[in-house]
Amino acid sequence: MRTNAKDYLIEFANSQESWIKALIYKSIETNGDISNEDLDIIYNNLALGTELEITEPEDRTANTGSKIILKKLTHNNGVNALKKDQTIKFCDHVTVLYGLERNIIKYL
Repeated sequence: MRTNAKDYLIEFANSQESWIKALIYKSIETNGDISNEDLDIIYNNLALGTELEITEPEDRTANTGSKIILKKLTHNNGVNALKKDQTIKFCDHVTVLYGLERNIIKYL
């Protein structure tokens, strides 16, 4: 069952060529901070058609203990609750709830 964006990315990756799959998996594993060495390996696979050893990322739902703090929300595109160029500034200790009732994400 897909419970977060990483699950959707993995589902998409599984239907792609090995270099795309490897790039997505490395992005998930490193939170987007892919090493130059890994990028070179993936590029070589694309350019030369070499084989890649690809393993699915481990426990995608584990809580890393990191905190997300929203300072402000500005309408750019796709934030339907805000009018054009509107900004909402947050204070400390504000809780924002987003999503469907069964998938609420809480930010402190």
